[in-house]
Amino acid sequence: MSDNEILLSSILVVVGVVIGFMMSQLAEIWKNKRRESVIKKALRTELTVVYMTLVDGGNNANHVKQERFPFITEVYDSVKIELAAMLEPTYLSNLQRTYEEIKKLNLPSKISSRGYIRGAGSTDYIYFGNTLSEVTAYVKERLKGLQCA
Repeated sequence: MSDNEILLSSILVVVGVVIGFMMSQLAEIWKNKRRESVIKKALRTELTVVYMTLVDGGNNANHVKQERFPFITEVYDSVKIELAAMLEPTYLSNLQRTYEEIKKLNLPSKISSRGYIRGAGSTDYIYFGNTLSEVTAYVKERLKGLQCA
């Protein structure tokens, strides 16, 4: 092999390595964007279910049916760390506060002021005052933010 052929072979190897590296980086970026999209969609779905339950309870004299209880938070609980990396700090903070309010709804009223009571002979979970409407407003705002996110 001549010096020119060796030089050309070396350049081709370097170009191949650079192209391979760039392709792997693009694949990683695409994978991360897809994961972010899946997480946000799952979070929107979870919040939509909570929202519908809250609205239904608000329309039913602050009674939540037994089959709609407890309020689900599994998606949020499983992706909290990833959310910190993908959401704006202000939105993340508001989302965390909203989920804390949702979780309070799963507690009895003797533990949380937003908690439920169970009426004698009733299978419903009953909430006082405007608890459900306040939390409904929080959830609705977070859903709007996730549509844009």
